[in-house]
Amino acid sequence: MSDLPEPTKRFLRTTDHRRIRIIVRAFHHWLDRRQLSLAELTPALLEQFLTRPGEKRISHLVYIQYRAWMRRYLQWLYQRSLVGFVPGPGRQPQELPALAHTFLASLVPTFRPATVHCYTFSLRKLYGWLAIRHLKLEQLTRPHIEQWFRWLHDAGLHPSSRHHVLVESRAYLRWLAERQALRTSPDELIRKSDFPKLPQRLPRPLNAEADLELQRRLAASSDPIAWALLLLRRTGIRIGELRDLEYHCVRFDERRPLLKVPLGKLNNERLVPLDRRRST
Repeated sequence: MSDLPEPTKRFLRTTDHRRIRIIVRAFHHWLDRRQLSLAELTPALLEQFLTRPGEKRISHLVYIQYRAWMRRYLQWLYQRSLVGFVPGPGRQPQELPALAHTFLASLVPTFRPATVHCYTFSLRKLYGWLAIRHLKLEQLTRPHIEQWFRWLHDAGLHPSSRHHVLVESRAYLRWLAERQALRTSPDELIRKSDFPKLPQRLPRPLNAEADLELQRRLAASSDPIAWALLLLRRTGIRIGELRDLEYHCVRFDERRPLLKVPLGKLNNERLVPLDRRRST
C-alpha cells in the first residue's frame, strides 16, 4: 500500500471487502495517471472514472456496483474533510409487484444470489419503462416491446447487459404465461432475433512447444503463484474454484489421487483426476 495516500491506507484497514479494496486502488492509479489529488476531485471526474475505470467501458450493472463501493469510500473521506462531496445514492430502485417477487423467490433455491440479483435488475428495467409509459404488463404488445428495446439502447446499456435483460425478462414473461397472467405469447413479444449480437472472441492457443516450455518453467518455479497457474493448466478448474480449494483437497481412491473441487459456478462439488506429477 506504499503508493497510496495515508488516509486511503487507513480506510483500507477498516474493510476486508476485497472488491472495494480493488476498486479503491484502481481509482488512485487512475488519479495518478492524470496527476490529480483527492483535493482536486470533482463529481465530473468521479463520473469519468466510473464510466471507464480501465481501457474499456463497463456495463451499466458493473457501473452501479462500482458507484456504490466508491460512495462508501468517499463518504469515509468526506467525514474527515478530505473531499468536498459525496456522490448521491442515485434514484430509488423501481418497485416490483408481488408477482415479480414471487418469481424471484422461485429462483432462490436453484440460482446463485448474484444471478437472482441480475434478474432483479432486469425486471426493474422492464417495470421502470412500464411506469414511464403508464402501461400494465398485461397490456404489452410487440410494438411496446420494440419501443422498450430502443429505450434500453438509448439508456447506454452495454450490449451484453441488454442481452441479459432480454434473456431474464423473457424467462419472467414465460413464467407469467404459464400462470395465465399474460395475454400475448412471450416468444412473440421477445424474439430470438431481438438479442444484441455480442462479439465472439476466440482464444489464441499456444503452440505445443511453447505450452510444454511454459509448464516446465512453472513446475521448476518456487513461486506458489506459478504452481497455481500450473494447476489451472493441467486440471482445467476455474480461477474461483482454485481460490476456494481447501487445504486437504487431494483425496486418494485406490491409490489414484483426486482433486476435490468445492462448490463453484455449477453449484456442485466434483473430483478431478490427477496424475502423480500434478499431486506432488
